[in-house]
Amino acid sequence: MKPIDLVHNKTAPIVESLARLEGVRAILCFGSYAMGTFDEHSDLDLFAFCESDIVSASERRQVLESVQGVTDFEESDATPGWDNQWSPQSDSFCVNGDRFEISYNTVDWIKAVVKQVTQEGATSIPEQKFRPYTMLGLLENGIILYDPFSLLRNLTDCLYPYPAQLRQRLISDSLHTLKDCLAELKDGVKRGFGLTFFHFFFHRICDALYTFLFAVNEKYDPAVKRPEIEYQKLKILPPNFLERYVRLLEGPFDENGRQRAINELETLVAEVEMLSTESINIQGGEDYGVH
Repeated sequence: MKPIDLVHNKTAPIVESLARLEGVRAILCFGSYAMGTFDEHSDLDLFAFCESDIVSASERRQVLESVQGVTDFEESDATPGWDNQWSPQSDSFCVNGDRFEISYNTVDWIKAVVKQVTQEGATSIPEQKFRPYTMLGLLENGIILYDPFSLLRNLTDCLYPYPAQLRQRLISDSLHTLKDCLAELKDGVKRGFGLTFFHFFFHRICDALYTFLFAVNEKYDPAVKRPEIEYQKLKILPPNFLERYVRLLEGPFDENGRQRAINELETLVAEVEMLSTESINIQGGEDYGVH
């Protein structure tokens, strides 16, 4: 069964119940099930967009618990220390062994996010301070389950062409982070700061590299847990990138391994900077960079 058919099959009773709520205007499946990368432990992630205010928890609970097979219902609170602007309220429950996580926000919120990212190239906005462009990646890679007013269809239709301002900002910011973190790593290894210090900046480099490569490919960051799979879909990458990247992640990270990692990162950062220069000169990205 194709992922899209599997998603529709598993979510149908939940979507039908949520659609009965007067305030619900659209429902999207996102995450691993939508992208076909799920496993037996994956949750089914749904996003329900409400008209002006999020439907009350009591109304949601009433309709969802009426679905045959629903158990372990919980109204999820925000996790301390984690941003929840994108999902100020959520529900979780099980249906016949499948775990569902439903996020809620408003139509006005998602419209504002898409507008500011596409028209202004925004990388932080009041409505979504942390990486609002990932919401566009969620829309681009999601499966529309309920959209009687064509809200989601209209939003996805305006995602491209990829915003030039967003591309420029993400490339510039991530390059700056790559260079700064590489300098910190080199200094830390030289002075023997240890593994905690090393892995902190190593992680930041991996994150900046991810941001850069999606931007230079003019693809929205889908904020996935399996980035290595998504890298395989990108056309513009440093030479033999995937093989080198996996080897870099696997270590070892003893003293000699850390130095080897830094040597490889120096090469990667130089190659990435070259891609950024070429991307300025050759718009469209079809003729530069190699796999």
